[in-house]
Amino acid sequence: MQEWIFKYWLETLFGLLAAAGGFGFRHIVKREKAMHNAMLALLRDRIIGTYNHCLDRGACPIYALENLHALYREYKALGGNGAMDDIMAKVEKMPTAQPVPKAGDAAWIAG
Repeated sequence: MQEWIFKYWLETLFGLLAAAGGFGFRHIVKREKAMHNAMLALLRDRIIGTYNHCLDRGACPIYALENLHALYREYKALGGNGAMDDIMAKVEKMPTAQPVPKAGDAAWIAG
C-alpha cells in the first residue's frame, strides 16, 4: 500500500508542481515582455516630447541634448527600432542657444 502511494501520488504531486511552475514562468516572461515594451514606449515618448519642445523653442540647449543622447542610448540598448534616428539627426542640427532677438522684432517687444 505504501509503495502504491509513493509511486502514483508522489508522481502526480510532482507533475502538478511542475505544471504550476511552468505556468508561473510563462507569467513572469509575459510580464517582463510587457515591462520591456512599456519602457520603450516611455523612452520614445520622452525623446519625441523633448524634440517637439526644442523645435518650438528653435534651439536645443546642451542639457536637453545630453539628456536626449542618454535616452536614445538606452532606447537603442533595449532594442528600439530606427524610428528615432531621424529625430536625433534633426535635433543635432539644431542650434544649442536661442537666437537673440533684434530690436524691432516682435519677440523683442513682447519680451
